[in-house]
Amino acid sequence: MQLSQPSTRPGTAVAQRRLRTVAVFVAVILILSAGGWWLSGRLVQPAPELLVPSNTPTANTVSWISVVEELDRMRFRAFEARDRNALTLAVEPSSPAFARDVQALKEMIASNVEVSGLSTQVLVADEMFKRWSDGREFVALRVKDVRSFYDTTVDGADSAHVEERPAAWWTVTLARSNENESWRVWSVDVSE
Repeated sequence: MQLSQPSTRPGTAVAQRRLRTVAVFVAVILILSAGGWWLSGRLVQPAPELLVPSNTPTANTVSWISVVEELDRMRFRAFEARDRNALTLAVEPSSPAFARDVQALKEMIASNVEVSGLSTQVLVADEMFKRWSDGREFVALRVKDVRSFYDTTVDGADSAHVEERPAAWWTVTLARSNENESWRVWSVDVSE
């Protein structure tokens, strides 16, 4: 006695394959989303709540070169004045960049070093992405700049000339609390 194959309606196998494919796709997305939350929440601080790719058009076009150059000028004036309060105008006080700059400022003051003539020329400042976290807006930029020569003086007498630094790439993250607030430096990391 031979058993016959169950009858199937035409197209049922195709529909079942599509359903399985969609189910697998959704499962993969959910797994990746959960993994992404874990990574962003535990390894990257602050965790982005919302990312906007750099090619997303915005109503307000920003000249990031101008913004970065102005922040550099403000930072350098603070170093030349050896003024921590002036530094807060250019660098977010709760940021990693501020901690680094304050440490450098303390070392300058302890060693009685003064600097003059610090400046940079920003050649490129491309927006990589924006994110929002804890009520703040962040923008990550890929920046290429050249630092001019500058002079240092120790104990008001011994001076040295520091040569120009050739073009270098950086990842610069800026932060602000609202659209009416000025951007301030959050972090600066060497980029390749």
